[in-house]
Amino acid sequence: MNYLSKLRPAKIEPGPPAAYRHTVVIPVCNELDYLPATLQSLQAAAVPDDTAILLVVNHPHDAAPEVKAASATLLAQLKSGHYAMPQLFFIDAPDLHDGVGEARKIGMDAAIGNLDPAKLSESILFSFDADTLADPRYFSVILAAFASKIDAVTLNFSHQTAETLAGQAAIDRYERYLRRYYQKLHDAGSPYAFYTI
Repeated sequence: MNYLSKLRPAKIEPGPPAAYRHTVVIPVCNELDYLPATLQSLQAAAVPDDTAILLVVNHPHDAAPEVKAASATLLAQLKSGHYAMPQLFFIDAPDLHDGVGEARKIGMDAAIGNLDPAKLSESILFSFDADTLADPRYFSVILAAFASKIDAVTLNFSHQTAETLAGQAAIDRYERYLRRYYQKLHDAGSPYAFYTI
């Protein structure tokens, strides 16, 4: 509770999603081409009525003009209601210094800062990316897992197919690394044996 008392959550637009129990936090930086498919996949996964989707529109302080322009375009789209999702909220978080981790923290802090503290233990914060496609069972699997009284869930994952052979080779290498990292921690009996994505 001490952490909550120190929070100064960022402004959520079009207004605090106070009526929602859970929040999907999605940092978005220069991902206009990917975001529509991501939002469609969440809708196809049947976003529960008590779950808000919170976009953290961000870019680095030293971002190229086209990256800043992408943020401005997305903010204009969100303010005009371009994405017809009643559960969609956003934070304007420009000029970050610590990348996606800072953007994700801004979103998580804003999400918990707008929840009723008495109901915080009943809430789930979903961590998502703007270029991620959700499986149709995404919410049902996670909600069922938390109903069994666990503290955290990491789902199986795979990256989208790359457009080039070199890109696909890099993705395959990265996924092998992630899986090997987890497996070695698991084999060693570490309490931190979970995927770091």
